[in-house]
Amino acid sequence: MTATTVNDVPVFSLVEGGATHELVRRFVRKRTKYLFYQIALVAAIFCWLPLMLLSIFEGVAWGDRVAIPFFYDLAVHTRFLVAVPLFIIAEAIIGPMLMQVAVHIATSGRIRARDLARYKAAVAEGLRLRDSKLAEGIVFGVALVSTVLGMFIFAQEVPNWRWLKSGSGVNLTLAAYWYAFISVPIFQFLFYRWLLRMFNWSRFLYRVSRLDLKLLPTHPDRAGGIGFIGENQRFFAFITFALGAVFSGIYGNEILYENFPIAGISAPAATIAIVLVLYIQLPAIFFFPMLRIVKRRAIFEYGALALSYTSEFDKKWIRGKHDPEEQLMGSGDIQSLADLGNSYLVVEGMRLVPFGWKTTAGLAASFILPILPLFLTVMPLKDIVKTVMKVLT
Repeated sequence: MTATTVNDVPVFSLVEGGATHELVRRFVRKRTKYLFYQIALVAAIFCWLPLMLLSIFEGVAWGDRVAIPFFYDLAVHTRFLVAVPLFIIAEAIIGPMLMQVAVHIATSGRIRARDLARYKAAVAEGLRLRDSKLAEGIVFGVALVSTVLGMFIFAQEVPNWRWLKSGSGVNLTLAAYWYAFISVPIFQFLFYRWLLRMFNWSRFLYRVSRLDLKLLPTHPDRAGGIGFIGENQRFFAFITFALGAVFSGIYGNEILYENFPIAGISAPAATIAIVLVLYIQLPAIFFFPMLRIVKRRAIFEYGALALSYTSEFDKKWIRGKHDPEEQLMGSGDIQSLADLGNSYLVVEGMRLVPFGWKTTAGLAASFILPILPLFLTVMPLKDIVKTVMKVLT
């Protein structure tokens, strides 16, 4: 277990650890900035290409031998050509961004000296889970078991390139075994590992939210100076987009081959989008009690300051208790009054969570965006564009 330190303060890194990263470091001595992209390409090819070759060999890649040939299976392409590489590339994007968040928390002076030990304990706890070989082993075991159960017990009704129905029952193709024991477990492992990482990040920020942080109610981010925590959650859009693509592939098959109504995807899509956004934004929501207290206290404090200053301003300039030779125009008093008013407006507009609606909407949109092409199955693109333009105009 290793921790990056800045000015002797440990910094939590979410992705730079664990059994798989140790494996990569062992076999890849020279790390370049393109390493994750190269691994993503190799993983996509490793998951998808054997399925294609085996399907061609067994005659189920195209044609009418099965209802859903390999090349017509939307779900397999979105899983292994979109989601798998995105899950890996996301490490190169999300990891450094959240590292910057952790560095800023540690070095910006927000942690009081008396809370430093608790902060270090939170970092150590996060690193233990990140580096746990047992945790990754459990994740892989769950991925493998769930895949096998889904493949061999809950078989689909529509014959496809993975199984053929005959009088003797269901006959699995060679591609089905690669799919069940290699491709899908890799996809599931990458997905479940990201869920574990999100949990780890949430737990770390929960520990931070329990500290007595130094917050400034007049900070222009309107979140006491910790708006960067919530706003950086938007980088998890890589994960939500990947899951949206998987959702699109699964329901695309249902619509094309099982006559599933397009309107039927609205409820599950909305439900999953809401759950994902809540799960991703949960760490930022932990700061609600702290921000509520800071805002309430600041309203009283700045209200009292405003009352004191405006009373003096009123006495001096409205009631005439000022030097007749002193002019209001150009006086510093009026500028100070304006500055005080602006400060109070910032306090009054302070958010109770360190993120805005744009971040939340962006996360939801990243999941919904890959689903929109499904509407092309029942509506021409021209009509979709016309409908959207009517709504916008």
